[in-house]
Amino acid sequence: MRSVKYQGFSDNEFIGHSKAKVLSEYSVDKIQYFDKATVIKCQEALGHGSVYGIWRTGPELTGRNITPSLEAVNFRYEIQSKMGAYLQTPLFFELLDQSELWLARYALLLRIGPSSLRFVSGCLDITTISKTLRDHIARLIATAIKCKLVAETSPISLFLILTTDDVQKLKNNHRSISAELARMKKFHEMGLLSDIFCDASVETEFNPRGDKVEPQKERVREPWLPLPDWFMSEIGPKVLRLVKTIGPKIIDLGNELVQIAKDSDASLFPTLVQKFTANYFCEFKEREGADVLDYSLYVGPARINGKMTEYLSWGYWPPKDFVQFKAACAALQGAHLWLVMLAVAGRSQEILSIPRKCFVESSEGPLTINGKTYKLSKFFAGENRDWVVPPLIIDVLKQQTELADLCESLADQRGRESSHRDNPPLWIRLDARGKGGRVGDQLIDLNNALMYLCVRLGVTSKPEGVRVHSHRFRKTIARLAALAITESPRVLMQLFGHKDVGMTLSYILTDKTLQAEISQISREMRIMRCRDIVERVHDNLTTERSPFEKYGGYGGGAMPGVLSAVKARESLLLQSDKTWGVNTAYELGSLLSLNGEGYRLIRPGVICTKPLKDFMPCVCGSDCVNRIEDRTLRRDTAKVLEVLMGDGIRARSENNLLLLECIVGQISTEASRFPDIEKTLLDDPDYCALKLALEGGYE
Repeated sequence: MRSVKYQGFSDNEFIGHSKAKVLSEYSVDKIQYFDKATVIKCQEALGHGSVYGIWRTGPELTGRNITPSLEAVNFRYEIQSKMGAYLQTPLFFELLDQSELWLARYALLLRIGPSSLRFVSGCLDITTISKTLRDHIARLIATAIKCKLVAETSPISLFLILTTDDVQKLKNNHRSISAELARMKKFHEMGLLSDIFCDASVETEFNPRGDKVEPQKERVREPWLPLPDWFMSEIGPKVLRLVKTIGPKIIDLGNELVQIAKDSDASLFPTLVQKFTANYFCEFKEREGADVLDYSLYVGPARINGKMTEYLSWGYWPPKDFVQFKAACAALQGAHLWLVMLAVAGRSQEILSIPRKCFVESSEGPLTINGKTYKLSKFFAGENRDWVVPPLIIDVLKQQTELADLCESLADQRGRESSHRDNPPLWIRLDARGKGGRVGDQLIDLNNALMYLCVRLGVTSKPEGVRVHSHRFRKTIARLAALAITESPRVLMQLFGHKDVGMTLSYILTDKTLQAEISQISREMRIMRCRDIVERVHDNLTTERSPFEKYGGYGGGAMPGVLSAVKARESLLLQSDKTWGVNTAYELGSLLSLNGEGYRLIRPGVICTKPLKDFMPCVCGSDCVNRIEDRTLRRDTAKVLEVLMGDGIRARSENNLLLLECIVGQISTEASRFPDIEKTLLDDPDYCALKLALEGGYE
């Protein structure tokens, strides 16, 4: 529930209002001198809790649930955990108190100060602030405290004791430390922070050479690559069968278990479930056959001795007890995630933001689902966004809703506390293991769910040596769209929610082999286009249709050459005592298109037979010997001629000869695309009357 101090504001309104309120009372350059009481007052006003030393970033600020260690960052605990075991002397506690106050001030400075390194007055995202405080700043402070404990110096200045070597070791071991040092330097130059790792602490070294530093191996960050085709073709049918066939049986079994939990004692529940599942699947096999039972789904423990299980020979579907039933539920939720990520192509937090009541009814268009987008939003709590989804995903989300409700009901009936919210999440925790965990809590890490799904389906969780990750789904969609869709960057830009086409192109070009694949597919499509034309022309030759349909409905100056090529190949086959086979049209299409170099679609309905690098002059008209008019244009041409004939008759009745001449020219140009249409037009009495009226008028 929203606390009293948040009421009356939306998430984004409260964030802006609280920051403005603090800035109206305090100057940013005074934060470095705040005492504990002032720190707590500002921290509470900003919505980050009222406990000194604990920086809270709750769902009311982020609009979503985040990792518990980021939701509540305990400064003292994080510093001590990164120091290791140290003798707890009075100096140690004095340094720890000083560090805790410095870190609390620095958190406020990051929150309301100009903390962005990319923009002068920009600020960091509140989840980035929590991660920075927990991982990077706490590590810097821990290193400084260790140096002071060794030197046994007074805690007047916390960081000046660090040497060049200390700073360099931190940079070598933790690449993000460099960015935090640069941020501190920016604050120092603006007069917002005095006690930092400043340049003066480095310039006190009088040895220009310094100690010998071993060169560190360059860290090259590899982008997430698309999921390979062989992997998708292997796991795809298994995921679909799990959702369509096995999923409803898991839901039915779960409903039976809810009734058992309701009618029995909690201590007897595991034994009763074990007996019931054995009888349930025996009766099911007799009633509906063994097809559903004949499915390879591992429902045993996913981790043994801390390592992910790989293809054990026991513990497979159907489940034998309640633990295996929960494993089947986890696999089903992972399969739902898999399909939704392929359909929506959203970021991990966008997928997790989809609520249980996510359907947006529309009487005019397709059904959509709503969620939130965060990364490119100017609001910390994100912006609402709708996705259009196919009918399959609607069924998947409805089944996931049933699964989430079922798991919460099981927890309630067994006396286990579940998470009850006004707007419950769609993707949930299915067990209560872990510190403070409850069934029904927001799923935090969907990447683990995807990896466990691969293990349970007997497929590698690291295709091509890289683990399955949510971002690989976005790269996969980008690759498929680039191969299959014209103007794919613009389409993907809307799908991914990008504001710059450069970001979209970076997704498409991640796979270095994409250009070769696009070229290969384009060649195959041109060969198939030529093959279809050859097949149509050959069919018209063998069926002896009207001589005006000898080109199979196609038009253009290149069709006589295609017809001659088909006749020549037919004659050659007859001389060799062979018949026109399945591959004959493809072979001739490959030959005529120069192995896919020609037969390019230069505009809708117009095909050019010349290769791209042909140096002949281009004269693109209906009589060009390299032009083919697609047969789909016949309908459009007939409708255009009908309209033009009406305009021509009207112009003749008004004796508007200039307009009539223009219309007759247009009619002649349009009809010249297809010989049969042109022949029919020449015999049309209305067209002949228009030409006679034009000739008589000018005489």
